[in-house]
Amino acid sequence: MPTRATIIAVNKHLHPVRLATYSARCGNDPFLALELYKWNLHLSAAFQQVLAISEVALRNAIDQQLRTWNAYQPHHTRTGATHGADWLIDPARPLNSLTRGSRRTALNTPPKPTVAATRSIHAKAR
Repeated sequence: MPTRATIIAVNKHLHPVRLATYSARCGNDPFLALELYKWNLHLSAAFQQVLAISEVALRNAIDQQLRTWNAYQPHHTRTGATHGADWLIDPARPLNSLTRGSRRTALNTPPKPTVAATRSIHAKAR
């Protein structure tokens, strides 16, 4: 159970509207409201893990289906040829027009350096 000082600190840093739902469910008991709030944080964190894995699985499944579909589409500029499986590099219609802007942006925007790469560059410069 949180201490009175903890309750005061939490209430000081969180907007009252954020805790209002929890307080209402707990009969305006600030200790119980904070416990319920913590429980919700744990539940949200657990859900986030499942959501992240589901998102990657869904994106991979969509990519696989688009690769299969794209590879069987007739090429719009080469008679008798088909597009490759890489639908981002050689997209068939209508993917070509749907992804044109994003592909141009990606090709014309240099990747941002990662923290690890930046550290490596600085270490080599020393």
